[in-house]
Amino acid sequence: MAWKAFTGYEQSYSDTEESAIQALKDKLDGIEYVDGNGKQKFLYSWKLENTDRVPQGKRDCVSLRDKIKMLNKDLGDGITPDGGKITVLQLMEKYIGQKTGVRHNTEANYKFVINIIKKEDFGARRIDKVKISDAKEWLIKLQQVDKRGYSSIHTIRGVVRPAF
Repeated sequence: MAWKAFTGYEQSYSDTEESAIQALKDKLDGIEYVDGNGKQKFLYSWKLENTDRVPQGKRDCVSLRDKIKMLNKDLGDGITPDGGKITVLQLMEKYIGQKTGVRHNTEANYKFVINIIKKEDFGARRIDKVKISDAKEWLIKLQQVDKRGYSSIHTIRGVVRPAF
């Protein structure tokens, strides 16, 4: 992975993570890198290390070194940091596709849930943009606006929850 360190208006190009970080001793704006898909990405932080002070008026944040460690760990584990731009519907189809050897009624319930998610706007949302509160609002909408019964809501929640 190629790293590019930003220090103010100057830029220093480096082949390794450590040499890029060394260029950021005084002032830090961010690190630019190329991910596994060849896309240009950026990491920013007000602090280089945990012990650095945050400028006055700015919120405390995770240090750049910690962000790089988390990124390297995720990439090493095969986790796509931005969720892979996968939608809720795609995640549900992937999750249900991995369920083999289930009974006929269970498979029918899975298809029922997929059909509901296909009809809803919630199914088209990217999973990295979905919050727990969004999922709760969606279930409440299904119950109050769409007039779905308790059993349907319970079935939908029982399939959607473990997929996340």
